[in-house]
Amino acid sequence: INGTEILAFPADRAAFLAAEMCDTPAAVSMEYKQARADVMKADPIVIEEIRTTLRARGFVRELLPYQLECLYVSQFKRGFYNAMTMGLGKTTTALAAATLGQVQRVLVVCPKSVCRTWQKEWEICFAHPRSFGFCLLDEGSIAERRYKLVNIGCKSQAWPVICAINYEILHELQDAINTYNPDLLIFDEAHR
Repeated sequence: INGTEILAFPADRAAFLAAEMCDTPAAVSMEYKQARADVMKADPIVIEEIRTTLRARGFVRELLPYQLECLYVSQFKRGFYNAMTMGLGKTTTALAAATLGQVQRVLVVCPKSVCRTWQKEWEICFAHPRSFGFCLLDEGSIAERRYKLVNIGCKSQAWPVICAINYEILHELQDAINTYNPDLLIFDEAHR
């Protein structure tokens, strides 16, 4: 996006999850071992600071210890790949990472069948009034979706917003995505 590879996840200190992207399985294994060692050294005070920061920013869902460990490690990494097994809370952890990263615009790219799952998780994770807005772009014509995404990208937001689109229309919205200019990209089920 904007001339860079679409495989980049966060733009700055904003975090994605568990292990830094690597080229080879051996490198992934070594990176995982190092990340796990870092987690074992995790300062309980820092973990509590993560909880406190999330609560202060309106994130109300209680995270499990392994999710907090992912967030701890992710603070020191630029791009991350979340390899947790199905049902362990990858979506929740990603929303928490976006909250910690203090990003303004998040773009979630996922299969169409998963778009509404992101909206449901967002409703569960954030208290009323929500500190993050959510824009679901899984229905409507390409022109309607482009208009919504460009409109959100052009406005100065008082609060951060998450937009969810499906892979099937990603290439058709390239110009709108560039205008939206996300601070954080999340690719859900990128293995498909």
